[in-house]
Amino acid sequence: MASVIETEITINAPADRVWAVLADLSGYATWNPFIVDAAGRPEAGARVSLRVARADGRRVGFRPVVLMAVAPVQLRWLGRLGPPGLFDAEQGFRLEVPNGRAPVRLIQRVRLEGLLALVRRRSLEPELLERCAAMNEALKRRVEAGPG
Repeated sequence: MASVIETEITINAPADRVWAVLADLSGYATWNPFIVDAAGRPEAGARVSLRVARADGRRVGFRPVVLMAVAPVQLRWLGRLGPPGLFDAEQGFRLEVPNGRAPVRLIQRVRLEGLLALVRRRSLEPELLERCAAMNEALKRRVEAGPG
């Protein structure tokens, strides 16, 4: 049984500007309170390095594989702890532009599967919801502040 956490936010900027910040993994350390360190290229099939900040202050690193990177629409990756089915975490970002221009609606979705995800579901879901919402807010502030 999978657990899905979904958050969304409206960002008053064009999709290409939102995408530029979201796809610049090396810049995450300057604005992102959830994924505090990131490296690699957001290209399908590539492996990236991410370090997330837990609510308790611990930092956890993992190396997910990028499943999809379609500018300026969608970015998704899949990280695993142990063998497939033990703990699989897929995180995705989708940009929607309802009227063809700004504002952009960002939808962030995390899907957890596996035995450990099931066992830790009650503690993981509220924390992920909080951390993803904080990331959305920080992305909004960063993008709406403009270049620089």
